[in-house]
Amino acid sequence: MNSKTHNNFPFDEGIQKKVLTRLKKLKIWLYNLLESDTGPYRLLYDTFALFIVVTSSIPVILELWINIPLPQDLQSLFDHYEEITLYFFVVEYLLRLWVISDFVDDFKEGLVQTKSSTKALFFALKPKLQWMVKPYSIIDFLAILPIFRPFRTLRLLRLLRLLKIFRYTYALRSLILAVKEEAPIISFIVITLILWIVTISVTVYIYEYNAGNKAFHSVFEALYWGIVTISTVGYGDITPITKEGKFLASLVTKTAHFCSLVARVFIPRLSG
Repeated sequence: MNSKTHNNFPFDEGIQKKVLTRLKKLKIWLYNLLESDTGPYRLLYDTFALFIVVTSSIPVILELWINIPLPQDLQSLFDHYEEITLYFFVVEYLLRLWVISDFVDDFKEGLVQTKSSTKALFFALKPKLQWMVKPYSIIDFLAILPIFRPFRTLRLLRLLRLLKIFRYTYALRSLILAVKEEAPIISFIVITLILWIVTISVTVYIYEYNAGNKAFHSVFEALYWGIVTISTVGYGDITPITKEGKFLASLVTKTAHFCSLVARVFIPRLSG
């Protein structure tokens, strides 16, 4: 091949450099996302991954605890979701293995030091092998084994996925630290809310009991009504019939709206 033909080759040296540069940038970005504690998107990714870990473990937990056959449509939904999450974990594992070290640069350095391609190969593989035997990496590997059909029948392997929660402790640590910083405010809000629900529920119970409302046949039923009402679920199985009870019920509903407003203001402070 002459030089003229070589210059017309689509993957010339300039394009190769651009591709390598972009790959390195991508690798750095992925490293910051997956491995670095100071990565700008690490908290966001860990939170998302935690959600995937917990939700994908629900079918196994249901099988172990409830021990009854699931409806066919629900089982099918769980199976498809597990398939997707398995591929997600496989991709994550391979990406972590890729970004943990630069194989090409390590190989070149090993070649300079050892003058042997075989030794240089082991030199380049060493950081990746060291990463693979770390506890978190072993958990990651065990979590993706069910990608192979024979391993899917082993519930223990599927349940080991929950151990990946410890992999994403960055998100948990950040949340715990944020909650600790705002502990006085959180405690005040929670205690006030509990006292408010108990007070309103007991008051409504007194009015409804004296009015002969059989739905409020115990204080526990009244507390149940208060919790359901403030959560805006409103099953309708217990309803007040007195004017006082209805008025207090409306106050509880307004309290739910107030709590929603407080949450909108307060949650950004936790995430910040």
